[in-house]
Amino acid sequence: LMERLQLHFRQQAAAEGEELEPPVLILKRQFRMRREICAFPSKQFYGNQLETGPGVGLNPRIPLYPFTLFGVTGAQEFQPGGRGGGHSFANSQEASFIVTLSSAVHQTCTLPFSMAIITFYRGQKEEILKQFRLAGREDLLPLIDIDTVDAFQGQERDIVILSCVRANDPILASTTIGFVRSEQRMNVALTRPKSALFVCMDIDRFQGTANWGDLIASSQDRLIKVSSNSTAAALTEFIVE
Repeated sequence: LMERLQLHFRQQAAAEGEELEPPVLILKRQFRMRREICAFPSKQFYGNQLETGPGVGLNPRIPLYPFTLFGVTGAQEFQPGGRGGGHSFANSQEASFIVTLSSAVHQTCTLPFSMAIITFYRGQKEEILKQFRLAGREDLLPLIDIDTVDAFQGQERDIVILSCVRANDPILASTTIGFVRSEQRMNVALTRPKSALFVCMDIDRFQGTANWGDLIASSQDRLIKVSSNSTAAALTEFIVE
């Protein structure tokens, strides 16, 4: 809605031959995310204008690094309905890794805390639920909200795992990422957590794309390449601050 309002004011100004900025006030101080989570969205989408107050997002129950980018190797996307069966995608290896990562988080942190797994595709939401059941970790499902990025807009959780889904396709050799390229969706996805954000993706597929490539380039100190069959014990070494 705000994007449409700003576009309307710009078009109106252009029609009148003026170069006026939209009469929209940007709230510069944010009270949700840890500073490290806020850093990239502030730079990429808000002209480095966002400010974070002292102590925002800090939680003694959550001794995790505020941001980690996991490059999941050996992952492959597929369409749940088959080729041409729709626009949704899923990624079993990435979903399985996220189950293990969720286990590591719950072994490390102290309840109560809130947690969500969000993804750009409904097919991946269903695949993640399936992988929890296959791994025998249904016990975690009541403690984690799993949904699409679009459905999660306006919400927040202490810990968020983002599944980017798209991965190199050996059949089509595709390098597109579909509507995951949406700047607005990316912004929403990266700004849901308060204390810790884990982004899971195929680095090769995303590194040459707009915005996502910038995220990868700016995250080299917290970019960790992992196998999709990593153990919870191994992941704990990477996520505990």
